[in-house]
Amino acid sequence: MAAVPDWGAPTQFDLTNPYNTSMSFNVQTASGIYLFDPAGCSLDFTIRSTTDNVPQSDGSILHTRFLTGANMPLTVQLWQDLDTVACDSLLREMLDNLSGALRSLINAGDNEGRIAWEVDGGNERILDDARLLVYPTYQEGSPGVVTFTLDSKYPYAQNLSEATPSAVSDGVPQTLVNTGTAAYFPVFKVNQIGGVVAATPVTQFTITVTQGTDVVQFVYLGNALPGGVSIAASHFAEINCFNNTIYKDGDSSNLKAGVDELNSEYPSFPTGTFDVQIDGCDMDVLWTSAWG
Repeated sequence: MAAVPDWGAPTQFDLTNPYNTSMSFNVQTASGIYLFDPAGCSLDFTIRSTTDNVPQSDGSILHTRFLTGANMPLTVQLWQDLDTVACDSLLREMLDNLSGALRSLINAGDNEGRIAWEVDGGNERILDDARLLVYPTYQEGSPGVVTFTLDSKYPYAQNLSEATPSAVSDGVPQTLVNTGTAAYFPVFKVNQIGGVVAATPVTQFTITVTQGTDVVQFVYLGNALPGGVSIAASHFAEINCFNNTIYKDGDSSNLKAGVDELNSEYPSFPTGTFDVQIDGCDMDVLWTSAWG
């Protein structure tokens, strides 16, 4: 799969976690080498589909298919160095470090669970919001082996470094390129550009994503809808397209009542070249390329 390089050394993987901040795999550390066994490692994406019973001779038809996220089963050998297996006190230390890191990922906070690696060409990628899915098991031997599974709610791997937010000015289409193999769900910060929130209110806006003849729009009508409100001056609306949410300042009041649900979709950014436009105000777009 394009999202994953060779699992074994010298390809380094780094696991960000609340317990010990970061753990490195496939490289020498002060606590030995946590060495991935390629035969027991993979990155898997699964498809879920739903069916409708329809009055036809061949029965049900599949009508919706979507990815359910990413699973990463991992098998780790525990070595003191490339020539000596870990044992005694070092083995216990390595098991404790690994156990603590993985347990802390059961219900980690936002941006506290990431596993990152580098592919050919120097492009670093991550599984974001990585969580422990299958509890680690230890098998004694020479070397000792630990198996566990991480997962992510996102159905793709993405660039480790989030691209500089793309600034989109009112009424001016911005051409972007997703160089990966999977569509990416962006975050829009509406009424903000270049990280600066506008000092003017926004009553309505429309976001349009266009690739060829495919057009997706997100329409906000604000107080023209029951319960809807305008975006006040010096505030922004954060739209998370994966979670299908829109909140004032990202964590304040819910603005969903102002969304024209009948004419809106929470867009994803397709692979290849596409245009993004907003009419009604400026915005920043947080996004990156994705693989899956």
